[in-house]
Amino acid sequence: MAFDKKIFMENVERIIKERCSNKKKIFNKAIGQRDAATRWLKETEVPSFKAIIKICEVYDVDIGWLLTGKGEMSRLDNILPFDYAIKLADEIIAEAPIDFNAAQREGLIQILREELSKRDGEIKGKAKNWLAVMSGGKK
Repeated sequence: MAFDKKIFMENVERIIKERCSNKKKIFNKAIGQRDAATRWLKETEVPSFKAIIKICEVYDVDIGWLLTGKGEMSRLDNILPFDYAIKLADEIIAEAPIDFNAAQREGLIQILREELSKRDGEIKGKAKNWLAVMSGGKK
């Protein structure tokens, strides 16, 4: 994965526009770096690896997309539902007050996969309805 500074800057601008109400101050505060966006966008400074990782964590963006523009913006868009179900199950198990055995873990993963599939359909349906409203009923 090669770092492309121009694409990185374009992607930082997109994050600021879409997720920070177009305010660099919000972006900088969220990643814990004063004036970082201004310095990077003016090309007076290159972001540290730590800052890049922080952007990905805070704004849930894929590092490949951030650095190269390839793939999907959201990390979740690059994870298969099955992989995401495993990730969720392991997070739930880690916080659970009881011990889970392998069979219980597999059962939880199955439930999460089914729920994620349902939710995916609901989200797509809502998005299509919203698009229809926004386009004046045109498809």
